[in-house]
This record gives sequence, structure tokens and C-alpha cells, in this order.
Amino acid sequence: MSNAVVIPCGAAKLQTDTPVEAYKLYTGSLFKALWRTAITMSDRVYILSAGYGLLEPCDLVLPYNVK
Repeated sequence: MSNAVVIPCGAAKLQTDTPVEAYKLYTGSLFKALWRTAITMSDRVYILSAGYGLLEPCDLVLPYNVK
């Protein structure tokens, strides 16, 4: 069994009024690169969100702003 991988969220987000899966919400290039790497390393990948806390990639979320 592989270890879990936690990646940080990003400031760039998909603009939508409809909930989307967490891994689709974050659109920045760093997040995308971390996501691509993480899914090759583990089947247990989590996203640490400034607005929602620890998310599973399939959790449904809406955009938010944290400053």
C-alpha cells in the first residue's frame, strides 16, 4: 500500500456556479503539475484547501476567496 500524498490548493480557480470535483477546481500551473505528479506516486491523493480543509479529489466544491 502506498503512502498518502497531500498537495496544496492554488489561488487560480475555475469560475463556476455549479459544484465541481476538487481536483478540477484549481486551475493554476503549479497545482496541475503537483496533481500530475501526485497521482503517479499514490492512489491516495488529498488536496489541502484554504477554504475547505482537507479534500478528497472527488469532493464537490465551489470556488471561494481567502485573503
